Amino acid sequence: MTNIQIAMDEQRLAAIRSPGQNVTQIMCAALATWRKRRQGGGFEQEWITALAKNPDDTNRAEEWREPQAWTAA
Repeated sequence: MTNIQIAMDEQRLAAIRSPGQNVTQIMCAALATWRKRRQGGGFEQEWITALAKNPDDTNRAEEWREPQAWTAA
């Protein structure tokens, strides 16, 4: 495990503190959330790039207007 030291003003620290959690737990949760969002953003960017290279054919939109009929197996 690696120790990381950060500086934070008291007002901000007071705003993020919650009962039953220490600062390390709060920061680890925040970093995990940031990482998930970052990974999701990468996927979104890949999707946008793929659509830019191969845009949807709007002339085929009518094919998708009617609902599909699904039968139970």
